[in-house]
Amino acid sequence: MTDIAKNWAQCDGYRKELVASFGEVEVSRREHKELLERTDREEPVYMAQEYIVDGLMPTGEIHVLVGPSGSGKSTFLYKNFIHEWQHNKKVFGRDSTFMPYMIFSADRSLGNIQRSLQRMKLNPKPSVNTQKRPCKIT
Repeated sequence: MTDIAKNWAQCDGYRKELVASFGEVEVSRREHKELLERTDREEPVYMAQEYIVDGLMPTGEIHVLVGPSGSGKSTFLYKNFIHEWQHNKKVFGRDSTFMPYMIFSADRSLGNIQRSLQRMKLNPKPSVNTQKRPCKIT
């Protein structure tokens, strides 16, 4: 058998493997289409979701408040949101449910945060890190 014939024979073997593989893809495609058609006929079922503020801020998610320096983020967060939320009062006119939380402040020292709370006449909660050394995240 010549080298060319050997190459053709080898290619033919690969071609048969590819046909077999594509045949499996077609079966998967058909099964997928049948599953989609069945699912489309069913009534949707969704997981129950809990919210920190009714309809806003789902539990188990990370929520970020961003804006330029001096725009009032801290005042808004502490006075108009966290203070009300910690007391299970309405937030934005919606029911709220207090859950454990953590605030990361990359641009403020603990002293700066405490001065902001003092300016807003809010008591630092026991959850505020009052240690002299910063928290270490590992």
